[in-house]
Amino acid sequence: MKTMLKLALLLAAAFLASCGGKKEAGSTTDITPEVLKFYEETKNEKGEPFFVTKTATDLPADLKWEDGSDQEEFGSPDAKKGGTYRFFLTDYPRTLRHIGPDANNEIRDYVQDSVLIKMLGRHPNTLEMIPGCAKEWARGADKKTFYFKLDPDAKFSDGEPVRADNFFFSFFYYRYPHNQATWYHDFFSKKYEQIIKYDDLTLAVVVASAKPDAIEYAGALQPTAIAFHKEMSPDYLQTYNWRFIPTTGAYEVREGGLKKGQSVTFTRIQDWWAKDKKFYRQQYNPDRVVLEVIRDPDKAIEVFKKGDLDAYRLNLPERWHKSVPDDDPMVAKGYLHKATFYNQVPRPTYGFWLNTAKPLLGNQDVREGLQHSCNWDVVIQQIFYGDYERLNLAEEGFGEFTDTSIKARTFDPVKAAESFAKAGFTQRGKDGIFADAKGQRLSFTITNSYKVLESALVVIKEEARKAGVEFNVETPENTAGWKKFNEKQHDIAFTAFNVSVEMYPRFWEMWHSVNAYTQEGKLAVDNNNFTSFNDKEMDAMIDTYDKSEDIAEMKELAWKMQRRIHDAAVFIPGFKSPWYRTGHWRWMKFPAHFDARTARDHEENWLFWIDEDERKATQEAMKSGKTFEKSVKVYDQWRQK
Repeated sequence: MKTMLKLALLLAAAFLASCGGKKEAGSTTDITPEVLKFYEETKNEKGEPFFVTKTATDLPADLKWEDGSDQEEFGSPDAKKGGTYRFFLTDYPRTLRHIGPDANNEIRDYVQDSVLIKMLGRHPNTLEMIPGCAKEWARGADKKTFYFKLDPDAKFSDGEPVRADNFFFSFFYYRYPHNQATWYHDFFSKKYEQIIKYDDLTLAVVVASAKPDAIEYAGALQPTAIAFHKEMSPDYLQTYNWRFIPTTGAYEVREGGLKKGQSVTFTRIQDWWAKDKKFYRQQYNPDRVVLEVIRDPDKAIEVFKKGDLDAYRLNLPERWHKSVPDDDPMVAKGYLHKATFYNQVPRPTYGFWLNTAKPLLGNQDVREGLQHSCNWDVVIQQIFYGDYERLNLAEEGFGEFTDTSIKARTFDPVKAAESFAKAGFTQRGKDGIFADAKGQRLSFTITNSYKVLESALVVIKEEARKAGVEFNVETPENTAGWKKFNEKQHDIAFTAFNVSVEMYPRFWEMWHSVNAYTQEGKLAVDNNNFTSFNDKEMDAMIDTYDKSEDIAEMKELAWKMQRRIHDAAVFIPGFKSPWYRTGHWRWMKFPAHFDARTARDHEENWLFWIDEDERKATQEAMKSGKTFEKSVKVYDQWRQK
């Protein structure tokens, strides 16, 4: 009892210090008592205290500290700070929050994924760990305890210093029930066993198991500002919906940065704590990032070609070959540059996610028939100019953890008809669509996430009729589409998850039944199980896989689960590409090597910079007729043969 009382008093003092010891003027709530109670009462699965305080003398004496100093910088020493980078969004965000409902939106990368500095970073070429908020780290003898020395310079954009208490608070924040972030609730409950504070700048994180990549779970922890969140309450979602959360990253949304329905502006923090740090001084170079809302991609590319956007993603072959061809006058005269960068990453999961909660799609034979009704090979040749390849499964690109013997089912109307017949769909109407004895037709709605890919779905729709299937296509605005997916209201979701660069694939998020149905039998919402996949044997394999520390066992389970997903026919693989492509104006500069090995687009590592002098010179050249050397380049140093 005395130990727990001492812990509570220590944490209370630290928490109150972080909050300034008093409420903000006008504040009506104070989360402090609830946080301290959470710290005191939370236990791990072993029944031990989750939050622990010790002293520096308790640190193991034989730790081998690392600092990443052997890793090379990956940007360019020529990078210049300043200027405005102008890009676009296809929809205005519904929140600035990065967790909870509607947080999976287009600005998430700008407030979280690509810019936030976590406990550690990962070198984008070597995949080794590099300093983040922690300047040094060490692995304990048990292989699952990781020790960190925080950088005393680290601080949030509101000025609050990053200390061990901010990592304590992150566990409260991500497990707070009123943020409705079920994925985070589960992740932060199961992936970590304990967090230990030795002093303000020294802490340890104990992960749940000594998996091969355990350091990534510990290093991926991010600190959370305490004072800013002191007013958390059951109304959290509304109270914090449009409040920019203090960040450890280089950019913030300031007052006036939100123009509802029109644009979002991020401003670089001039005294950003990491601006002179080795692995960050060549990143995040523009002073301002202005994201204009342009809902029509065709309009966006015209805005780009007029010079009002600095870059445009040209991954879609039609954009590369037709919208901005190599012989386009703006390209030929050297004003617009084009680049193809070969990368090494797990591939985004473009394809059809079949919602088995819908009666027809709950039928195995119907799903197998649909697999043979989608002619992606024709789409790749006709719409994608043969530039893409067929995706075979949702877990491609994980080396030995991917079962390359699994191949996507081919378009085959005969096999489709055989499967449909097993489900009772044997009668073809005058329109050629199969129906059963009750007159129910094989008709489904594809909810499309990408307006730019509508032409591909036109081909899919036409080809499917040959197999006796009617596909109706809807393309809602981006946030509305994701809301429909999250609420499991779709028939077929055409979308892709950007898969993290990791040693092995994840299965829990998309395939565990806890993300399909609640204990009451209702659909579980706000998660990534878009197929409502509900398979108890799969659950058991996922649970074993997530706890396993043995690479051989994990590989065997990964292959078994991939085969089970394939056999269930709940995901129809679409396409993949081994590169990313971008178009940019000549005033937008890149390193000589262009980007890093694991970059998925030009914003992944923020290595580019805007040269405002070159912008002015280019604009003057366009008026006078002066031209520059044409630049259409391929960067294939990371191409896999």
